[in-house]
Amino acid sequence: MVKVASNLRSHIILWSVDSLDWESRDADLINKTIMDGVHNGAIVLMHDIHQATAEALPELLETLEKEGYQFITVSELLNLHEQSDIGPYRRR
Repeated sequence: MVKVASNLRSHIILWSVDSLDWESRDADLINKTIMDGVHNGAIVLMHDIHQATAEALPELLETLEKEGYQFITVSELLNLHEQSDIGPYRRR
């Protein structure tokens, strides 16, 4: 897969923080798991099929915003990486 992506001059995008929402199904634990692992350039994996994930999101977004995090698209993150090497999980 890496070789194909490289040949196509494309990116493989994965997550760097797993919320484990599929396992805990508990909004407070989901938020704690994310906050324990979040970092600049992080891509957080969450599943929109779980009610607890939806319940966790408002508090999570508010907390992250208060800590100075900004929410951007993957395209914007790749552009930032090109400019300043943000996001160690990028691979071509």
